[in-house]
Amino acid sequence: MGLIQFKDTELNRDKSRDCFVFDQRVSVKHGLEVGDYDMCHACRMPVSQDEVKDERFAVGVSCPHCHDTTDPQQRARFEERQRQMELAKKRNETHIAADVGAAKAAKRAEKEAQRERSRRER
Repeated sequence: MGLIQFKDTELNRDKSRDCFVFDQRVSVKHGLEVGDYDMCHACRMPVSQDEVKDERFAVGVSCPHCHDTTDPQQRARFEERQRQMELAKKRNETHIAADVGAAKAAKRAEKEAQRERSRRER
């Protein structure tokens, strides 16, 4: 089931639900507005507002889902990545990871456009 179909069926039944999406929004609500979930940038799992308040949550480093499964080397790597992202933000620069995310999103959009053109040609 695609996001639009899900939105038109499931989210219309229960407007309090969020739908997990695979982009920077993490989740969307009814009307496709940004949902209440964030993302752990260590394990890529969605995290609720309650999980963000958990002592095991550290922005860019860990969350309740992955805190106990990362080793010290991974944790150090995640901490350094987060530090570099924060430095780039302070300098009004784009962090390299943001470029990768934008490139992936553009590639997905182009593939979807190609699929749509192919469907129309049939």
